[in-house]
This record gives sequence, C-alpha cells and structure tokens, in this order.
Amino acid sequence: MRLDNDLQHSHIPKRIRIAFCQVSDKLIKPSDHEYRQFYSTCYRSMPGFHFREDFLDIPHWIPIISGRVDRSIEQTLIIVENIEAGINRIRSERFDYVLFSVMNVNAKIIMKIISECADVKFLLGGYVDATEFSQFPNCTFLDDPKQLLLFPLLNYQADLGPRYHLFNDGMEYIPRFTLSTGCKHHCNFCSVPRLVEPVDQKSIDKQLASLTGIKHSLLYIDDKTFGQCDNYRTLSDLFVEISKVNKEFRGFIVQSTATQLLANGGQLLSEAISDLRVKYIEIGIETCRDDLLRSLKKPHRMKHVREVCEILRAHNGNCGAERNSDNVYLIPNLIFGIPGDDYAETLRFIDEYIDVISTFNYANLSVYPGRRGGDVGSTLPGDDDDYSFRKSWLSDKQINAGMKALSALMTIFRKKYSPDLNQLERDESAQLSFSTVRHQAANNRVACDSPSGSGA
Repeated sequence: MRLDNDLQHSHIPKRIRIAFCQVSDKLIKPSDHEYRQFYSTCYRSMPGFHFREDFLDIPHWIPIISGRVDRSIEQTLIIVENIEAGINRIRSERFDYVLFSVMNVNAKIIMKIISECADVKFLLGGYVDATEFSQFPNCTFLDDPKQLLLFPLLNYQADLGPRYHLFNDGMEYIPRFTLSTGCKHHCNFCSVPRLVEPVDQKSIDKQLASLTGIKHSLLYIDDKTFGQCDNYRTLSDLFVEISKVNKEFRGFIVQSTATQLLANGGQLLSEAISDLRVKYIEIGIETCRDDLLRSLKKPHRMKHVREVCEILRAHNGNCGAERNSDNVYLIPNLIFGIPGDDYAETLRFIDEYIDVISTFNYANLSVYPGRRGGDVGSTLPGDDDDYSFRKSWLSDKQINAGMKALSALMTIFRKKYSPDLNQLERDESAQLSFSTVRHQAANNRVACDSPSGSGA
C-alpha cells in the first residue's frame, strides 16, 4: 500500500477537510422509472420509510468513518448527481481527502472523476478489483476501514461509534444499529464470517448516543441473522431509551431466517412481534423453489417461510386494519439470475401472502471475485453487476423471464397500494372486451374470449 507523505508531518496549521462522496442512484439507474415508481409507491404506505431519489438507504460507510476520524476535521457530504458538476466541486473546494465506496455499478463514474482531479487525494474501498485503480497515482485503495490508521492526519479511532450529522438535514432516515457480527449459516454466495460475536455494551452505548444526530422513527438492526446472538433482547431496552428522546420512534427492522424465527417453538418470532417492538422482518428468501434453496445451502424451505407468514397474518388480524401500529410485516429479499429459476413459485408466493408483505428487496446474482459467488464459475462482463439481468450463465430466455417476473412482482404491489388501479384495469378490460366483440361481430366472427393484459 502507498502511504501519503502526510506521514512526514507532525503538525499542519490549517484545518483538515475531507469529503464523503456518494454516486446518486439517478446516475446509476437513470432510465429505470419502474424501479423508482415501485419503491416510491411502497414506501409511501410503509410508516417510517421514505423514498430518496439518490439512495434508498443511508450509505452506512459514511457515518461509520465520519464518527471515527478526528472531530476537528471539517466534513462534507457530496452526492454526485452530475459527473461534471461533481468534478468541478471536488476540484474547487481543495479537500485534503475525498472518499468513495466503489462498486461495479459506479466504478467507471468514479474512475472518470479521479482522472479529472489529478491534484486530489482519493481514499477508496469497496467490492471491486483494486488493481483497476492502480493506474491512478492520486488514489489509495483500502481493504478495510482500519487501514485509515495509516493516515495520521485523520486520527482514525476504530472503537468510536458512528456519526450521522451529515444526514441531519431535517429529512427522515433509517439509521443502522449493530448488536452482533457474523452468521452461523453457510449459504453458497455469502461471504459473511461464520463466527457470531456480540458487540460490547460500550459499543451499544456509543451507537445509541449517535442517534441524537438524525431524524428517524425506525432503526435497522444490522445483525446478519437476528436472534443468533443472545443479546437480541436488548431491543426492549433500546426502545425505552430511544423513546425517551424521540417520541416519534416506532420500532425496529430486523433481518433473520425463517428457521431462526421458528426455532424453539417460534420463540424468537413470538418475542419479536409482542415484546421487542419489531415492525418489519427481512428474510433472505432468495428463491421460492425448494430444490434451488437446497443447492444454495439456504437454511430454510418454503414451508418455514409460509409458517412465518401465517403467524404474521394471525397477528395482524387476518388482513384487517393494515395500518394498525401493532402490525408486523415481512420484507423478502429476492435474488434474480439463480440458474434454473423460472420465478413461477416466487410470483405465487408473493401473491398469496401480499397482505403480510410490505415490499421486497432484490438484486441479481453477481460474482465478486475472491469475495462471493465464486461457485458460479464466471467473471465475464456483467457478471459482477447487481443491477444487470444479463449473466453469462443464463440464456436469453432465462434473462427475459427474470425481467418479466420483476415487472409482474412490482405490479402486484402497485395493486396492493393503489386500489384504484384494480378498478382502472377492470374498466379498461371491460372496454377492451366490448370493442373486441363489436369489431369481431362486424366481421361475422364470434368472440369466444376477451383479451386481457398481464400488466407486467
């Protein structure tokens, strides 16, 4: 690793200035109107959620590093919505360091910015091949945030909690909170460490203190499998402490597995919906085909997921009073591009339990060499892109099936949250049927079936 010449300095009289840069989703997915419409529609009906044009979730790396560098450092948040405007601002403000988190979907944009800002020092991290950036002498690629210790001017302290002041703009966000790290499961495509370890009370206290700097009514528990670590009951105390200073606080979002929730007679699920103030439960369902779940070494089968849904349905009053503040909803995490998936079971499952499912998260199966997905055995262009349906291991038919399935899933949720859409489609179908009959009668043909649109 190249060390900057700031190692030679014991004191710098001027105030150090750094910029945290985030590439806007509007640059990464500029033409995907269906994506934006979908999440905008869902989030409007999900208390505590708010749709952001630039990013769905807070880029968590920013508050983590922000809280660990010296408090005397002047920090700036830059959302890159326009590449040229971003370049001009970075050039003109003369930051000591500019930080980016690099992913396959924004790598070319960041390369462009670095190449046009030769006099600026960039500190990078992320899920890409670091050698791609070796051509730029003005950037250093870090494998871990702790390597910021190599830059003394930052005075990086890894034991400090996050800091959300850059997002204290009056808008509501969903900050993250960690009770444990690691996961005991061995899913094929996952690179999370297998050792589950609780964070200490000191870390919990620091994270709790950091929440005063951001407006929020939900807190996302970042444990990879909530409930695997015994300290999960800390949520009860957290709710009490947060509510003392935040009267709008509603509760928690957790991510877990169906088998974890149902273990010991469903103890965890029962506690989550009755005592721990959980409002949303994410489950990495990935696919609804048991044969594929088995091949992916997922811990659950669909019978387990359905059992969780039935318990939530009973708790929520069998679809009654959907906006009741005591209701708890499922958020499935789905993966497209799994070899062999035709998505039929996924569509059926979502449609069957739409009353207890608030939205879904999705990604395309991708390969990050040396990190995850290596068992797929391919690293051709597009294979490392979470946003791309086109993968070298899929045929054109399979690619199209995934795209159509995603559109069909989004339509299911638009109908859920827009009741008028159902009536509109019925009116359009009736009008189409009438026109078809009239046209066919004029041609002395008998109309046996009226056409209908899939909406996908």
